[in-house]
Amino acid sequence: MERYYKYKRWPEDKPENKVERERVLDIILNKRMRLSVLEKLNDPFEGNLLAIDNIDKIPEDLDTKAFHEALVCLDDKWRESIARFKVLCLSKKPGIPLMWSHYADSHRGLCIAITLNSHAAESMRYLDTTKDINEYISEPPDCKKALLTKYKYWQYEEEHRVICDSELEDDYIPIEPVELILGWRMKQSERKFWFELAHGIDLRVSRAIVTGNPIIDRIRSNAIILAGDQ
Repeated sequence: MERYYKYKRWPEDKPENKVERERVLDIILNKRMRLSVLEKLNDPFEGNLLAIDNIDKIPEDLDTKAFHEALVCLDDKWRESIARFKVLCLSKKPGIPLMWSHYADSHRGLCIAITLNSHAAESMRYLDTTKDINEYISEPPDCKKALLTKYKYWQYEEEHRVICDSELEDDYIPIEPVELILGWRMKQSERKFWFELAHGIDLRVSRAIVTGNPIIDRIRSNAIILAGDQ
């Protein structure tokens, strides 16, 4: 089955980090991942209807006041429609240095390799700009398509998404963990914790290592190879 990857922080074992650590363990032990609502995603432009670069392009058949009234009405309907959806964000590769830095606490966290049991993940499309604002007046956009579109600056993530209607009975979808990849900077005590846990549930575990080689996006000799210094 096709693999996907979730980069996660794994903070120190302190009282203030208990909830975050439990959520990571929940993925592994209960074989599920939680869906996110739009406002919880880290891109403030996520799912935006209006194209900022094109907002000055007024359709010829509308005066300024009518145009802006149409935008307000359309944007209200759009927000109501897109709020029905929840998403699970995944990456297609485990060896992306920026992902380790941004989402796995600069290699102090881990990357969880999974397969999906009952849902399909779709690839994102990355554009230089959003659609022309005029198209939104004459052609209301597809919410799902909007949730699969981001600015090109995010393309390093090689993101795939599971998109679900929020009317689901549960905020979780079933997954199957197949491997844990521990960050290069994870403390030895934490690595020991994960190796022991993985052994108990027969789950493959490896450690990311940093070498002087080019990026190789595959597991080899119980390690994933990333660009960097020896």
